[in-house]
This record gives sequence, structure tokens and C-alpha cells, in this order.
Amino acid sequence: MTGKHNQLGVVLTPIPFSFDPRHSFWRIELGKRFEQVEVWQFLSSGSLVASNKAGIAVAAGADERDVLDLEASLSSSLNQINSYLRFTNDENSKALQSLVDQFSSDSSITHKYLLGQVARMTASLALAATVKSPALVVANDLVAAIAAALVWPNGETRLVYDAQEVFIDMYRSSPADRMTESEEKFWLDLETFVCKKVHEVVTISPGISELYLERHGVSPFVLPNWVPLSSAHFAKESDQGPTKFVYMGHAAPHRGLEELITQWTSDKSTATLDLFIPERPYTQDLRKLIASHIKNFPEVAIALREPVGESQMIHTLSRFDVGVIPYAHPYPYNHCSPNKLGQYLAAGLAVISNELPFVKQIINEATCGHVYDWQIPGSFNQCVSISIADKHLVELKENARTAFLSGRNWEAIIQKWDQETNALVPVANTRVNQDWANSFVDLATYPDNHEQIIAIVGPGRLTLKQAMVSALGKIGLRDNVQTRRVFIQLSKVPVIGGVAKKIAKSMI
Repeated sequence: MTGKHNQLGVVLTPIPFSFDPRHSFWRIELGKRFEQVEVWQFLSSGSLVASNKAGIAVAAGADERDVLDLEASLSSSLNQINSYLRFTNDENSKALQSLVDQFSSDSSITHKYLLGQVARMTASLALAATVKSPALVVANDLVAAIAAALVWPNGETRLVYDAQEVFIDMYRSSPADRMTESEEKFWLDLETFVCKKVHEVVTISPGISELYLERHGVSPFVLPNWVPLSSAHFAKESDQGPTKFVYMGHAAPHRGLEELITQWTSDKSTATLDLFIPERPYTQDLRKLIASHIKNFPEVAIALREPVGESQMIHTLSRFDVGVIPYAHPYPYNHCSPNKLGQYLAAGLAVISNELPFVKQIINEATCGHVYDWQIPGSFNQCVSISIADKHLVELKENARTAFLSGRNWEAIIQKWDQETNALVPVANTRVNQDWANSFVDLATYPDNHEQIIAIVGPGRLTLKQAMVSALGKIGLRDNVQTRRVFIQLSKVPVIGGVAKKIAKSMI
């Protein structure tokens, strides 16, 4: 590419931007291709009852001037939307109608929560679309992709769906209220709709790509969780002393941390194990387990360390020799692409991992480590012993560095994808979505009673956007419409524009 596109590229995320490093990788990549790049993050208000607003806020902070916060909530009577949609024959309303039809008193808690997330994000994204006109949107995870497909249904914005989570399976493994089979089918069907509607679908490993082909009839390009070249900070050759093993990540079920602790029997003079894990209730159980294990095996060295910030992770890892991936996920999460695999390679560490198809493939291709199996007695201890051998360890670490530099990095895989698909070529001639803008303007004059709205507009003439915005009329959107009008006008004025954005944020 010879120059940047003079258009807006957006990274859209249903969670705070800082929660996933992949968000920043997308922002860096779009920054190479677009004159304007923003992150639009959805910030849940936490309570549908306590919060009564829907809106946008620009410039979340001095250090994140390209972050657009989206926040919206619905009243407790979400099914009121159905009353409005019954009067519309808009062809594009079918997807939203199917969402609304799902609301019922016997729905699972998880199902209701997810429906609310989609509705809130769609409302907030629709309001943002009246102010900003992105040429390309990278929508991370299904909720964001659904909202994007509903707000830009006709290809006026190029949509990339980053399917980095296997949506249904994520909630199956969650301790939250389980969804029914019919509810799960609904979300699977809705994801199929999204996969067909967007321009590109990407995911994190070959195994997950095969799953999407089977479930949704699309074959996503594989973009593993590699880190950018600029993140590299390679480990130095070990000083005299024990080989230093490390795990850096969260503590949660199916992460194999209990097995890692209880099967660690190496003498502290030979090898040490450091665990960098955020403090959570689950971490307390691990701390007790470590204390109990050390009491039984006083010759071992296992240390639970304070977590480090994202910017310091790879630098911290470079002080170690071997990175451990203990995950013991069931299918399909055993096909994961752990962030820590990319981080270990960027730090130049040898890698040992439990049997995970994608991780095993990378370790074998790069000859940068070994694979064990928690189900086979002695497999882990043998893997540790082999890794400790001095000459062997030096070779493994060198191979890890080579693997990272030669292609297991974010730039290399993105370049390959873009060359094969032209995926990041934006839609030309973008414009602010006037249909949504008109619908929000209409809201200011609509009465609260939908029967009165029908009397004004006429049966069968209410558009999808009017129906949805009208149904959201009781949650404080009217004030946001006025703020939006002020923002649009003032933000066009030099100098005043920055102030207007701050004022708009405080008002919303």
C-alpha cells in the first residue's frame, strides 16, 4: 500500500479495550492503513435498573484520545420493542425481530443477559453511527458483530468479524445459568446470519476454523494470537543456577494449574516455577494448594507472583527460560491460541504445553519445546527434565526466537491475510448514516405510546430504525438526541471541536 486511506477505521469491542491485547494489535494495524483510527468500546452500565441512558462519549482520556465509549441500557420491559415491530414490514427488520421474539418470562438468565447486551450495543452503536462514518469496522466477538451487522446491513461499511471466542461453548463452560437447547440454537443461527452478512470472518486456529465451516458454512482465515514485532524482548542466556519455568495468565477452571502445582517435583537447585496470576477468589485456592504441596515436598520452589501490566509482560518473561502452558480445556477450547504462546515466543522462551492441537503444531514446527499429557503419569516430569538439559535448552530458545521473527508475529500473519483476500480495503464513499440520524430526530417528536406513533406514521410504514429507536424512547434517549445535535455542530469548528467532545461526554 502506497499511502493511507483518508477514512475512518474502527475497532469495535463489547468489553473495555484494555481487557484483551488483541484489540491493541488491531488498532496498530489499522493505524498503518487509515488516516483516522478509533476504538469504539462498549461499556456496560452494570445494571439495567439503575442505568437509564444510551449514548456516546468521545475521548475517554488523555492517553486514549481515539477511544469512543459506547454506553446504552434498556428499560426492564425490553419486550415492548415487539409491540412496535409488529407494525413494520421493513425487510431488514427480520434479524432484530427474531431477537425480540426471544424475550419471554421463561428464558434463562444467560439468554436474557445476552439479548440485553445485543440490544444495548445496537442502540449505542446506532447513535454513534449518526456522528461517525467508518469505512471499515473490525468487530471483536459475536455481540459486537451482531450490532454492526444490524446497524450497517447493506454493505455501506466493510465489516470484519473477529471470531476469537467460540460463543455458545464459552457459555456452556460458564458457571452461569445454562441456556436451553432452543436458546443455543437461536444463537448458533444468529452467528450464521452474521457470518454470511459480514465481509470477512477470521478466527484463531485451524481447529476453530474447521468448526466454523461445520457450524456456519464459512471458513475463517486463521489469525492466531501472535504479538507484534515491536513487542519482542528476547530472553538472555541463563546464568548459573536453576532453570526458570514460568506461567503468566489467569486462574480459572480447565487451565491445568492444579496439575501443574501438584506434579511439580523438581528440586529447587535444578528448576524453579513462578506463577504470575491476578488475585481472584480462585487464586486463594491455588495459594493454599501451593502451601500444602511445598509442605509435602520441601525441596521444590513454587512462587505465586503479583501480576504485571500488559506493557511489562514480555519484558518480565524474558527473565525466564521456559514458558508453561498447562491448559486442559475440553473441545473445542483445546483448539485455543493462547495469548501466552505468542508472548513466550516474543520473549524467546522455550515452551512446554499440555496436549493442545494448535499449540502442539507450533511447538513441533518450530522445534521450540515439548508436549506432555496430564493423562499419562510421568509425562510432565519427563518433559521438564528434557527441557532442563543445558545445550538442548539453548537450542529451544534460539528456535523460539527464530519462529517469532520468521512468521509467528502479528505483522506477518496480517500481511498474509491481506494479500490473499484484500480484507482491509475499505468501502469507498462512506457517509454518516442519515437513516439512523433521521430516526433519532424522529424520536424527539414521537409520543411514548406506540399506538399514538402508529396513528402518526401509519400502520406498516414504521421502519426498523424508527421502531427500534421509538421503543427505546423511555430510557433517556431524548436528551442524547439534543446532545448529539450540539456535538455534530460544535465538533466541526476548529479548536472548539475538542472542547465540544468533552462537554458531550459529560452531558451524556
